[in-house]
Amino acid sequence: MTNPPEVLKRNRYFIESGGEVPHTSRDHADDMQEFHLPLMNIHQAFLHDVGIAGGLEVNVTSDGQAVEVQPGVAVDENGRLIVLSPDGKADVSLSEPGEADRQIDSPFRLDTVAGETTLDVYLTIQFAERLRLAEGVGGKLEQTPWLRLQPVAGAGAFVDDGSAIILAIVTVDADGVATLREQDPALPQERELMGSFTSELRIRRAVTTAGQVGQTLSANIGAETEGGLRVSVQEATDAVRFNRTGGDAFASFEVQADVTQLRGSLNVRGDQENQGSLRVTGVTDLAGDVRAAANLQVTGTIDASDIRQNGVPIVGSQWDTIGGGITFTGGNVGIGNPAPAERLDVTGRIKSGALSIGPWPPNPRYVFFGAGTLNQSDAGNYALLQGASDSVGVTFLNSPESIQFRIRNVDQMVLHKDGELKILANTNSVHFTSSWRGYPDGVINRAEISNDTGTYKTLMIVGNKSAGLGRRVSVWDRLEVNGTLSTTGVVGIGTSWPQVSLHVVGNRIRLTNAGLAHRYVDLRADGSALDLESRGGDLYINNHGLTYTRIRNFVNISSRDFKDQIVDLSAAEALELFGRLRAVKYHHKDDPNQRQQIGFVAEELPSLLTTPDQKAYKPTDILAILTMVIQSQQAQIQDLLKIKDTAKAATTPNNTKGTDEHARTV
Repeated sequence: MTNPPEVLKRNRYFIESGGEVPHTSRDHADDMQEFHLPLMNIHQAFLHDVGIAGGLEVNVTSDGQAVEVQPGVAVDENGRLIVLSPDGKADVSLSEPGEADRQIDSPFRLDTVAGETTLDVYLTIQFAERLRLAEGVGGKLEQTPWLRLQPVAGAGAFVDDGSAIILAIVTVDADGVATLREQDPALPQERELMGSFTSELRIRRAVTTAGQVGQTLSANIGAETEGGLRVSVQEATDAVRFNRTGGDAFASFEVQADVTQLRGSLNVRGDQENQGSLRVTGVTDLAGDVRAAANLQVTGTIDASDIRQNGVPIVGSQWDTIGGGITFTGGNVGIGNPAPAERLDVTGRIKSGALSIGPWPPNPRYVFFGAGTLNQSDAGNYALLQGASDSVGVTFLNSPESIQFRIRNVDQMVLHKDGELKILANTNSVHFTSSWRGYPDGVINRAEISNDTGTYKTLMIVGNKSAGLGRRVSVWDRLEVNGTLSTTGVVGIGTSWPQVSLHVVGNRIRLTNAGLAHRYVDLRADGSALDLESRGGDLYINNHGLTYTRIRNFVNISSRDFKDQIVDLSAAEALELFGRLRAVKYHHKDDPNQRQQIGFVAEELPSLLTTPDQKAYKPTDILAILTMVIQSQQAQIQDLLKIKDTAKAATTPNNTKGTDEHARTV
């Protein structure tokens, strides 16, 4: 602890002789500041060490541009608890805690900043509080630990005064990408973990004595009187054992001491290596090698199967040079090479069982790997070939039959010697062939992609029959064809069971003008009836005069629901328009048979009866004009008949009137 402990003072709230003492909230606040908080800090500072008590793990975000601190607890030099709560906030101010808009919620992230070079920084946490005036009567102090990235040296560098706790060492490269580590031998500080102070640690174990379960002292770990560490047990039959949890061995046990003294027998199960002097007085039973980097002094007998000096046998050697070109020198074996540079250095090919490796027989400028049961002088029998002095670094994979790629010893891709490639070979295989083989016809779960130049002379993609719909190929999302798309079967859109050449199940089929996207024709089935709708232009049904356009049950939509401002066409208007009609005979220019036609010339008709471009007319308009003209003429005929009857009645004698009426009735 940097500062000495404070004087502890607390109020009395009850006096035996006088009873309860009057007090206020101020008295409780004084107790908190002068007794409870100092007492807690003294406990933390004097009974524990500075550092992380739990949690506060650090990780780098997936993009590498920020570090994230997990919730946890630490203790600083003054014994203050630093609590980073998942439901609280952290302060990430740059200069001092409390800067505006620098308090963050969980997850607690600090962004890294790219610099010109790679930079090492400490990620630290420090005690800080924030007054929340909106809470409580006089406001509440909420702990908001201060998280910072501080350089290890230079301007703004970390100062080890016990107020800030190091959580991690962060290395930020020139792109702002962070990496983490808990310590670095080149740096003076590392991640700080909390400890405790004690002169002796007493370890107890559970024990059952005379039918009673209890505990007894098992060992002591404490300080030596003149400095150092002492480990002691209670009974002569007790043992001190170092092992991995579960009883297994661990990687290594290292003792760095000028002198290591063992009083009693030493039983080593494995190799023993000493980098200082080893003095043995008594019996040492070793089941492995003994390596001494300095002197090995033995008082007694050494019984060893092999003793070496600098790796070379002191007594004899397996061989120096044996006929046939085998050489052993410096721990290296040479076969056909008197100066081996590796542990095994062979000049020529090596054969091990059915395996052959070495210079390729057809061309020794390559090295090969292959089966010795095949004639490797045949250039097509090797398995693996790599250029040594020709095509240096180029690697060739080869087989005289097929190359099979396996996962867990199951074929997943097979390349046959005829060039056929089979993918997913053990399940739903896809065959790549140079001519149509008909694999999908033989097995329902197979498919084939064939560059056929024989019967069909095309690139064929043939699907499997697993859906029970025959051979099928499906394209998801989008199919674009830059050219001609032809089919000899039926095409279904929105249906898996097309019944005709083009079978569409949907609300409409649209034809759009390539140059004018707002002009299109829809064949619609999304209303109460099937209709053909044109948008942005007139709808033409044109046979170019060669044949007739026949429409059965043709009707013209003329409902009042579609009309507005309906008024009668007067007889005078109808007669005026009728008088301007000129019926003509003609034949179409593109009719090779020159068949006679009867009709009108649109350009000669009143504009009221034609399309805006006066290239076509509306037959129903002419029908309306004829209707009005005929109705007008019929009215005139009725009027003339009445006049005739009146005149005839005036000139006929009375005695003949009955006869005329009788005759008219008859």
